[in-house]
Amino acid sequence: MNSYRIGLIDEDPIDIDCIKRTILINKPKDINDEQVDFWEVSLSNDSIDIIVNDIVSEIVKKRIQILIVDYKIVISTKLLQGTEIFRILSDILPRFPIIMLSNLSDDCYRNEYVDADKVYSKKEFFKIEEEYSKEKVANIFRNMDKYISQRSKLAIRLTEQLNRLKNDGYSAETLQLILETEKALDNFTPQNQNAVEKALDLSELKKAVEILKNAQELIGGKNED
Repeated sequence: MNSYRIGLIDEDPIDIDCIKRTILINKPKDINDEQVDFWEVSLSNDSIDIIVNDIVSEIVKKRIQILIVDYKIVISTKLLQGTEIFRILSDILPRFPIIMLSNLSDDCYRNEYVDADKVYSKKEFFKIEEEYSKEKVANIFRNMDKYISQRSKLAIRLTEQLNRLKNDGYSAETLQLILETEKALDNFTPQNQNAVEKALDLSELKKAVEILKNAQELIGGKNED
């Protein structure tokens, strides 16, 4: 049974409360309130880079499974575009689910990097009794389930491949599979340290590569004579 933690970016505490209330009321019937939690992204700093770094840190630690971002975020006297946060995060983690919540949906659509199905009308979303709200909340949980499942499967596959490398010894085929799995997993969560680096002594691997390279050059030289 999954637990869900939803990241929220909105400077308006009233809207934050409305988002939480809408989600808790319209969540799937088989999910208890205790399974759902929220994390409000700190807006004490108006730097998008710092905000994004905080979000990525939570994703790496498996503390959030989706992010809901307000289109226009006012911090002090500065206006941040939620779509810019969307763009940066999507570049870093293209498979992490992000939802734009806006009363200006048409403005969001003008950004070519924001898919239309990821933009929800805030006004309609807050109409708890309406089908639009119920459908969008259901989508939020479906997106989280899909993200959790795919990330978990890739992590398990990577562990199995690393164990195979450890138990059976170096194999170019296994190494290639590890690199491919890491690349796929990197779309869901940043791989701060390459898994191959954790499993192998790269200095020894480099020596082996150099030996093979030198041997190939010698063989090539003999063929030329």
